[in-house]
Amino acid sequence: MKAEERGLQEGGVFDKIRLMQKLRIFVIAVAVCTLAHVGIAASVRVDAPPSAHADMEASATALLPVPPPTARTLSVMLRLDAALTNQAEFALGFDPCQGPDGTALVAGWDKGGWFVRYGRLRQRFAAAAANPSAAGPRALEVRVRLARDGTPVGVAFEADGVPAVFGGLDAGSLLSWLAPGGWDTLRVTARGGAGDVSAEASFIADGTFLIIR
Repeated sequence: MKAEERGLQEGGVFDKIRLMQKLRIFVIAVAVCTLAHVGIAASVRVDAPPSAHADMEASATALLPVPPPTARTLSVMLRLDAALTNQAEFALGFDPCQGPDGTALVAGWDKGGWFVRYGRLRQRFAAAAANPSAAGPRALEVRVRLARDGTPVGVAFEADGVPAVFGGLDAGSLLSWLAPGGWDTLRVTARGGAGDVSAEASFIADGTFLIIR
């Protein structure tokens, strides 16, 4: 084979390799863009301020983000340094999110266990905590599944990463009270010296995952 022909063939091979590399970079870029649209679409976090005295209540309030059209889940996470002597909770509802008329959903930690209360009901529904006497970081998550029109169609609870069951709580009745599309306020409250108390509300969008092998 002549040197010129061999050079042309080698040049063609290198051109194909460069083209494949460019295509691979393009596909990866598309994948990154696709994945960027999957996950949290809007969120807000609010931290309870430190209290001047251990027995005093400390709270803070933040405005909820407007749920985007792609939102299919509302996740609310409460985190705290828990103990048998302290309390912490988050409240969702309407500004000013105070009193029975403004609060739609309350959930949190109460001296060794978890609780949920919703609407104007004074009754609280309790769930046992793992190792209730053990002090340390704990978390409670409420996940509300939303239909395309924003209507709640499902609700689930996780305490310290494990599904939590609240005795006597009727999920159907709870769903009838939930209206995430109309809520505008998130409040977090700490009592009894609870430390590092925060609440985070996130609207999560559905999406498509592109897997590259």
